[in-house]
Amino acid sequence: MNSKLLTLIVATALCANLVACDSKDQKKGSPKADPILVVDPKTKEAEVPVPAKDGETSENAKPEMKIASAEEIAIAGEQLISASSFHLADQIFDIALHKDPTNKRALFYKNVLRPMMTLKGMAARLKPGFEQRGQEAEFKQLLEAAPQSPILDFAMASGKQNITTEKEAQDALVEVRNAFIESVRWFKKNSDVSLTLNLNPTIFADLIKDRENEDACYVQTVGDKMELICDKDFRKNLWTAKVNGADLLVMQQYYAGYVLYLLPYTNYSLEGYEKLAKKLENRTPDEAMELIMSEKNFLTLRKDQAFSFIKELGTDLKAAAKWAIEYQDRLCTKKPHARRGHVVPGEFCIEDTRAVEQVLVKLDRALNGPVTTTFEVEGWVNDENNGYGPYWGVTKKTALVNYSVLWSNPIQDLKETFKPTSLNECAKYKGFKDTTLGGLLPEGNADELIDSTCE
Repeated sequence: MNSKLLTLIVATALCANLVACDSKDQKKGSPKADPILVVDPKTKEAEVPVPAKDGETSENAKPEMKIASAEEIAIAGEQLISASSFHLADQIFDIALHKDPTNKRALFYKNVLRPMMTLKGMAARLKPGFEQRGQEAEFKQLLEAAPQSPILDFAMASGKQNITTEKEAQDALVEVRNAFIESVRWFKKNSDVSLTLNLNPTIFADLIKDRENEDACYVQTVGDKMELICDKDFRKNLWTAKVNGADLLVMQQYYAGYVLYLLPYTNYSLEGYEKLAKKLENRTPDEAMELIMSEKNFLTLRKDQAFSFIKELGTDLKAAAKWAIEYQDRLCTKKPHARRGHVVPGEFCIEDTRAVEQVLVKLDRALNGPVTTTFEVEGWVNDENNGYGPYWGVTKKTALVNYSVLWSNPIQDLKETFKPTSLNECAKYKGFKDTTLGGLLPEGNADELIDSTCE
């Protein structure tokens, strides 16, 4: 496996999730904080303190405990949401769901955290790959750069398959991709969820401070009069964040973006890439093509490919846009701070509804059959009408493209489908063996969309 790919994965697993949040050490001699949650590891039963009544507290008194509800357990888990302890919060949410599998707060957080939880043990899994390539020092440097926190134990947990080959690396990325897909589907299915999240004031101190600096009042013009509108609950809600259908819609699309990013790395096999990279050095174009074709599994369709998600995403985008158009009066009030305190604070305004509807028509056609698409082809351009000789530029060409082939009948082997009839001296295609490119171009005009001239 390519060492750069190893570095990329370990950097993703560590650097993105090892950002320690600032926390002040407890002062010497300060009173020990009472527990907010006590869990029996055998029964998974949890207890929380009973709020003390006025006049019943004393400095050394032990708090009275009671059996916790699933909601109380989930609220306790919220206080562990941070870059260095999210995996501990996930365990608390499991306890809440053991008590009540339908608890929306715990389910919401489980789906927010689902992709990150697939990274458990990632550093430990990558270590053998670095060692095989004599890169122990590089791996050690990556670990030492990470702050000391509970996340290190999470990253170095054992139990999963080592990652030493391209296939094993792709298997790991498929886990992450599928976790994002599951979360996307949960956000979509549970768009009716309405929650008020409780922010840990230490972990989210910067966010709370930014909120404090916002104006609690704004001026609203009604006719020829001006009114001062103030949010009475402004400061009371600084430590909370609201979640409703609009927030979940944005989160759904945000997570879907990660799926699209991972599809090119997970749909086709990269087996043999590292070996090829070494062999291709100082080869002629024809020799390079022969070597690529000799790698049987390289660029072949994986059994766990997820092309179907592209159509699913397109369908979801259509539904989301139609929903946003239908409820513009609620989503776009044009009032300052209309969505203050939400996970996604901005309003959802569509300035040109007609333009969006036209895009939706094109999207619907692309999801269900061939559509005319414009391509920009770089190469030598002759502009005889204006008296210009050949110059290097861009020519626009159109072709009928059947995007639905990607999920209805995906290409089985990219090597065979995109194999050129021959290559010129600057390694450019002179033509394609399959001019339809696996059905993507039903008119078979792939050769017309390439420029085989050398600069």
